[in-house]
Amino acid sequence: MSIKNPASNNEQLLSLALIAVVQRTALRCDADFLFDFARIPSTAALAEQFLAQLEVALRAHLNPDNTALAIVATATGATESVPDQLEPRLMVDPMTAAPVSGPQGQQNLAAEATSDAVVWTPPNLIVEATNSVRVGSVADEGKPAEVAATSADGAEALDATASTEPSSLPDPTSSTSTPTQVTAMLSQMSKTTRSYPAIRFQLPNAKEGQPFDGRPMPSPSVPVIISGVTFPPDLGLSLDELGQRIVGTPTKSGEFVLEIEYRFPDEPEHSVRGANTLLTITPDPRLLWKDLPSDQAVPFWKPDRDCARLEDGQARLVAASQRGRSHAHKGTCRDDDFFIGTSNGWRIAVVADGAGSAKYSRRGAQLAARTAGEFMAKALLEDADLLAAAEHADQGPADVRTPLGNAIYKVVGYAAHAAMKALHEEVVRGGERGLPVALSDLNTTLLVAVARPLGGRTVIGTYTVGDGAVGVLSGGDRVTLGGVPDGGEFSGGTRFLANAYVQGDELATRTRAFVLDKVEAIVLMSDGVSDPKFKSDRALETREAWDTLMLDITAETGFDVVAPGLAEGLEARLLDWLGFWVPGEHDDRTIAIIW
Repeated sequence: MSIKNPASNNEQLLSLALIAVVQRTALRCDADFLFDFARIPSTAALAEQFLAQLEVALRAHLNPDNTALAIVATATGATESVPDQLEPRLMVDPMTAAPVSGPQGQQNLAAEATSDAVVWTPPNLIVEATNSVRVGSVADEGKPAEVAATSADGAEALDATASTEPSSLPDPTSSTSTPTQVTAMLSQMSKTTRSYPAIRFQLPNAKEGQPFDGRPMPSPSVPVIISGVTFPPDLGLSLDELGQRIVGTPTKSGEFVLEIEYRFPDEPEHSVRGANTLLTITPDPRLLWKDLPSDQAVPFWKPDRDCARLEDGQARLVAASQRGRSHAHKGTCRDDDFFIGTSNGWRIAVVADGAGSAKYSRRGAQLAARTAGEFMAKALLEDADLLAAAEHADQGPADVRTPLGNAIYKVVGYAAHAAMKALHEEVVRGGERGLPVALSDLNTTLLVAVARPLGGRTVIGTYTVGDGAVGVLSGGDRVTLGGVPDGGEFSGGTRFLANAYVQGDELATRTRAFVLDKVEAIVLMSDGVSDPKFKSDRALETREAWDTLMLDITAETGFDVVAPGLAEGLEARLLDWLGFWVPGEHDDRTIAIIW
């Protein structure tokens, strides 16, 4: 407790005297010495002057309308007296440092008083956990206090039990005074000097480019009201004062100091306190990836992005291929490739995914897709036997030994064989300027599909080797896979186009034929699309997962609302869609759709 005297330069000394008079237990000093000290004339004079000014100020604060306000004097229950005979004691005036002589300097108010004398025991200030102050007696704490100050800011008046208002505060050194008055005044005054903890704020981390909604949490955890926050320029954040939250989408990454203005709930609205807090914004991982153009001088170079669109009657064929982030970050070439075309009413789509571990897989994918597509386009010009077999085929898949299965085998299966033959020829021929090329340098997967409407139904043939997926969506709720994805011998591995998979039973197993009603779309995609969009091979068998994929595509490209005819920019929008973000999925992405 600290009370300052506005009329004296001895504030701290006077504070000591006043506290000693009011509450002798406040300091661990000899009670006799404190009482003697308080009764020295210069101390008493300063105390009286200060308390008189305190009375005026406190009355003005508690009673601005100048109405009657009683400051209660509680009866002590006994007549206070000072013993007549005290042992001589030399005292020193603390204001002047001079010896004090006479009765004032010889008094001793300790236990040497006669046994029949009644000595006043100063009241005890008790500060409760509720921040209220009550006045009680050290000698009798069991009795209820008669003066209480319960206001959090000292604005309420003291409870009154007396009907008269004293004209001035008593001299605390007088043996006939009622010190409870002084105690009550100091108790009430202590309410106006409440201390508050220093606040630190903590914020959760934000992410660059992603919506942020965080509440500054005070430490220690006490109620506060945030009235303003100063942000670095162009950070993209602001204060939601109503919700007491920081919201927005950060435009930068790094560590930023925010200046927070706040106040405590029991403080006036104009009160402002300040605290700095650190906000960490982690970088957008997408912005960490470089997009370096590939070197056009390397063998078998091709564009980093490619797309195409065709129309045949009511059908639309669209394909797009984009270099993966892992390649773009290093400035290497795109390995995937595709082919789309039409022939004699048939729609043709091929997707090839060059092996990332193969030196010239970009050439292997390009050569395999182009060769298979061109082979089928030529073979389907003479499709009489195939159509005749399809007209008599049952609904659903057809075995390769049936007329329809055998006819598809000769088109689609032979196309895969032709692609493998083209890779062998490339090895013999070599690369540009006689560059040596091994067959393993050209490793690639191969996904093939052909389709043609026939009398309200659709005839479909497929061939697959490697990962990725071919899905036929039909009948409103069905999905038919064009093949089983190859997982390879090791986790994350796959199989590539090879001699073993384009002849005999393997070729027959990998070639499929279907006759289906209400075909809506045939979708071919490399694993750069299927892996992030389908979490497992089992998910590929569920129509729900395919519908989710198609809804995602149509939302970005408008596929389902494009009228027949050339749809300007449709292929470019599909190419842009391939840039979707999935953490950890940064392979080349290629998709072809027969719509």
